[in-house]
Amino acid sequence: MKTRILNSTRAPFGSSKPSSRAGSIVRRFNSGLGSSLDPPPLQPTSIMNSSFSHPVSVSESSFDADVLGVSQQQPVLVDFWASWCGPCKAIAAPLAGIAAERAGQAVVAKVDVDAHPELAARYGIRSIPALLVFRGGRVVDSVVGVRPKSEILQRLDAVIHAAAA
Repeated sequence: MKTRILNSTRAPFGSSKPSSRAGSIVRRFNSGLGSSLDPPPLQPTSIMNSSFSHPVSVSESSFDADVLGVSQQQPVLVDFWASWCGPCKAIAAPLAGIAAERAGQAVVAKVDVDAHPELAARYGIRSIPALLVFRGGRVVDSVVGVRPKSEILQRLDAVIHAAAA
């Protein structure tokens, strides 16, 4: 677990220890009081069920099967994110809602760019959050930055309906 110091006061010059106030904040954060800000951990899956009602974490080793393979049957919305990214946390709940609302029509997947930088590089991700929509094994739409849930749904629905036509 990474240690975060929130609202810390500086230690006296030359001291390597944080002040007692900062230490108590770190202890409270690490004890779980501050963990509500972090998204829940996602478990990678080796073979994705096409009707997931929650975002699914994918890795470099599962990406081809879980994203490119599944995108042959239905669109896959991939969120490239990081745990330290505030805007990524801001869209986590809307993406979870989209996963539930479009279960069976589309899959929402997540890629942690810190854990899988090779995937971010492979798709030219330079800013996060970045959302890529895959259909037929290729990227058909992309959005960078925080967007309203309605806009993300509109873009995803356009891909869903285009695939049905």
